[in-house]
Amino acid sequence: MNHQRDALLVLADGWVMEGWGFGAQTTAMGEVVFNTGMTGYQEVITDPSYKGQLITFTRALVRHLREQGAMNGAISWDGASPATLLQAVRAVPPMEGLDLATTVSTPVAYQWQRPPDGSLDPRLQPSHGANYRVVAIDFGIKRGILQRLSSHGCAVTVLPATADHDQVMAHQPEGIFLSNGPGDPAAVHGGIALTRRLLQQERPVFGICLGCQIIGLALGAKTFKLTYGHRGLNHPCGMGGQVEITSQNHGFAIDPDTLPDGVQVHRLNLNDCTVAGLELQGRPIFGIQYHPEASPGPHDADHHFARFIRFMERRRQQSRRIDHASPQF
Repeated sequence: MNHQRDALLVLADGWVMEGWGFGAQTTAMGEVVFNTGMTGYQEVITDPSYKGQLITFTRALVRHLREQGAMNGAISWDGASPATLLQAVRAVPPMEGLDLATTVSTPVAYQWQRPPDGSLDPRLQPSHGANYRVVAIDFGIKRGILQRLSSHGCAVTVLPATADHDQVMAHQPEGIFLSNGPGDPAAVHGGIALTRRLLQQERPVFGICLGCQIIGLALGAKTFKLTYGHRGLNHPCGMGGQVEITSQNHGFAIDPDTLPDGVQVHRLNLNDCTVAGLELQGRPIFGIQYHPEASPGPHDADHHFARFIRFMERRRQQSRRIDHASPQF
């Protein structure tokens, strides 16, 4: 191994760390963030929600970011000087205002296929003719989420983040799923406008992470940037004496003071009391600010998928009752 430290990490505040380079001899820039998980590194570094970011699991850098906040930085192994890198880093746009969801979304619609060895979750007993028709809006969706929806009896059609209302309704969904994703949720203007229209009808809507924030924004709430974000596998969330240990990955949060009447916060992040879940009272619309599919992470929150299924089953049964009650001519 080359004993001379030939690689650099430079942060926007001028902090420099020397190290040994490996892999591509190039420079990468983005927002430097940390994840506190001690497992699941493969899932973390392949998560589309980290688009535009550089991830660290090293102790010294984590402590610096926790004290100073997430900031732009560069990792370089091409001989550039610290001064040159610092100038380039300070020219990188901040995360606020960036719509990155459209850059990681699927470009075309597709039907998710359950793996050949896949099966329904044995804990579930779906009604006759299950396979609930679900449209998932891909703001940066992960395979683990699609697998869990499938295992809960959903036939999932994935649409791009740029899909409009007519494209969604063309698939006659029984439920709509809004996925996780990167960037500033307030900048996903198309997704917010779509969700605002979707919330005007009675189909169940379930959003996670960015999808949860988009529900809040579509209802008229505002979001704000967290100092260093929530990224890890052991974030406690709950309310009323019920606690879930959750997997999280986001840098923004919903401002609870801007939520309109009729919207209830049903989960808090118990580390800092930020909004971790919201729902529309009396309607089948809800979101959670964490990853229930446990890829990576604990399984505590998987029951939210089952709740989504119950909402769709209830609506299906109501539709049948209406059909049976209709006069026959």
